[in-house]
Amino acid sequence: MLATEGLVEIRPARGAYVRDNSDGDGRTLRAELADLRAALRRSKEDLDAAESMVAVLLSRLQSEERAR
Repeated sequence: MLATEGLVEIRPARGAYVRDNSDGDGRTLRAELADLRAALRRSKEDLDAAESMVAVLLSRLQSEERAR
């Protein structure tokens, strides 16, 4: 199962070896996942802010329509 996920390399008659998790530029999978998690958190914050702004604008629109 670990070999299928690319985490170990099986060498016949020699054993199983843990693979290097870096992607060539020295970054580990753990670091990439941490960066992705941070990006998702920022996206959620941006979406929350946009949702708040939409609520404010809808409220203003309703007030303007009632004033007519």
